[in-house]
Amino acid sequence: MVKSTNHILVLLGFLFFFCSALFVSLQYPFYFIWDMDHTVTLDMIGIHSGHIPAHINHPSFGLYFLLFIIQSFFYKLGVLTSINVFHLNQAVNPILPLFNLTQFNRLISPFIVTAIVIFSLLIVSINLKNKNRYLICIFLVFTFSQLGLLYHAGLVRSELYAIFYLVLSFWLLNTKFKYRFFLTGVFLGLSLLTKIQSVFLILMIILYQFLKPKLVERYRPNHRYEQSLPLWINILCLIVFLMMTRLGLQTLIPEGYATFATPEQFKLNKFFYLFLIYLVLSSLISFFCFFIFSSKIIPISKFLFIKSKQNSFIALGILSSFLFHFAIGFDIEQSFEYLLYDFKIIFIRETYNQIPFLELIKLFFSRDILAEYYFSLLINLLLSVALSIKLFSTQKRFLICLLIGVDLLFFLHSSLGTRDIYRDFIWIEIPLNLMIILKVLTLINYHMFYRIFAVTFFLLSIITNIYRTNFLIPILNSEFNLYGWNVEKIFKPVYGDQWGYGKLINTRFMDKLAEQRMSNFLGDLNEVQNNACFVMSATHCNDQNISVLFPGAPATLGDRSFFRSIDPFLENSIIYRLSGDPNSVKFNFRKELIEQEIDVSGKIETDRSSAISILNRLDLEIYYFRKSDSSLRNNKLTAEVTTEKVSYFYSGKLLEAGTKIPVILIADGDFILIKNKNRIAP
Repeated sequence: MVKSTNHILVLLGFLFFFCSALFVSLQYPFYFIWDMDHTVTLDMIGIHSGHIPAHINHPSFGLYFLLFIIQSFFYKLGVLTSINVFHLNQAVNPILPLFNLTQFNRLISPFIVTAIVIFSLLIVSINLKNKNRYLICIFLVFTFSQLGLLYHAGLVRSELYAIFYLVLSFWLLNTKFKYRFFLTGVFLGLSLLTKIQSVFLILMIILYQFLKPKLVERYRPNHRYEQSLPLWINILCLIVFLMMTRLGLQTLIPEGYATFATPEQFKLNKFFYLFLIYLVLSSLISFFCFFIFSSKIIPISKFLFIKSKQNSFIALGILSSFLFHFAIGFDIEQSFEYLLYDFKIIFIRETYNQIPFLELIKLFFSRDILAEYYFSLLINLLLSVALSIKLFSTQKRFLICLLIGVDLLFFLHSSLGTRDIYRDFIWIEIPLNLMIILKVLTLINYHMFYRIFAVTFFLLSIITNIYRTNFLIPILNSEFNLYGWNVEKIFKPVYGDQWGYGKLINTRFMDKLAEQRMSNFLGDLNEVQNNACFVMSATHCNDQNISVLFPGAPATLGDRSFFRSIDPFLENSIIYRLSGDPNSVKFNFRKELIEQEIDVSGKIETDRSSAISILNRLDLEIYYFRKSDSSLRNNKLTAEVTTEKVSYFYSGKLLEAGTKIPVILIADGDFILIKNKNRIAP
């Protein structure tokens, strides 16, 4: 009964947390954050169009890879209608498909946030001695006292995806899955490919496997092949890494890509030497253990052999993560080129200057972001001291050294691996809370003094997190305005041309004044789409066919066609194109049977499948517009469309409620105009 109650409470907690994250995601408009929401959306459009993304500074691949899989899946389901440049070119107004794609990308963040909480809880539950007693308490810590997760639920940020891969890899490392070390390496590699800042946390996770006794497998390989396997894997990884380094040095990243580096900065960096040392040491240990173990000498060789085997699979997984570049729809040559770009950004680009240790300590205490976490960092340090004292008394000095190593790596991560902006506190908060909780769970297994000590600081940690959450919310809101608010960027790419987006926008609006008029509708695009889909019914609704009517707005005739002169009565109305895209509404055009005179009274007897039902409301007026000749230009309901060579006139007719439009009467270029009676034209 207690187990069932705990499971229900946990499930309700997850549901509540997800709803909270979803609320955070929905409260911000799509145009609110150009970095990275708008940037990621444009880069994803480029990827689906067969182009390497323009923003490779992070390098963000893990973010793009996961979004590529999710977007492709939902595009095939029909949830998304526009995911590449061709789709945007087919749209009457490309801003609305861009709005939907940006909103979709952001709505994935609450799921990623919830997944981080779930896997964090699984990590903690694995380390619990009494799972029923502490499960709810630990879950509440992760759910309600971490501001970083809820804050990032409203953003499309590479930090969130990098943390997701790290937590997933950490969970795999704690499981008994057969291939857990290889998969741990794969997700560690994806985290590194998402954000270079994760390098110190990756080292912490690798070091953790030495700290965790449960990860020491108790078996002795009997075959020569099994004894030599770690050695050959490490040698293979070393050879592949050096070959990729040579190719990376020879690869030139063309102009237009956001590398945030000058040509002089493209040289072997500290990450390269760090990973090289890791591979060399792992290879030497496996080489040593192979010969010592085969001679059946020294019991310590068994421990070293097992750890060498585990590290060899982790290293293989990290390098294998680069192969996911071949899984995003590019051809082999382009995928390999993208792989080398990302490899160069990580290992062949100098990002940090040499900092003396004393300067590093100064840097640690001068960070505004770290100032918010000093008390939590102190709690973590005191727990480490208490744990070290207990380990020292039990003669486990090797574990003390590893514990100090983990804390030192976290100190380096806090000083060098985070920027002094509040969006980076997720890098501090998630690993810090995990470290505190795991240390608490270790201490409560000892006698009463350590239990009281651990529980006291555990409660203090919760209180500190909650206090920090309330304190930082106003600061974060003010940072939004400084860091993300820029409506003008919606009408232009962020880095370079981003594969034709800048040219596309310039061809779809007559001038800057028209772009400004369109910007007035950015906050109402959800209402625009909802009204259009209501009138046309959801089965026929397609965001590629929806636009807004104002002077200079894109028209229905393709590139470089605009609405020039419009009756003021019609301004700010919603347009729904009825033709031009055969994939949106399955029209079988019979132009030879269509008369010029508009007759869409719906009185014609026709099969339901061959007619479109137009729904109406009291606050809406629906008009049917068709290209007209010069004799109809004096009609009050007219709109002039101009191209580079010629002008056309459209005239409209008010539709009665319950009108059904026979498909056979629809001419290419016809459109429905939806006027909201409550919206006053300027």
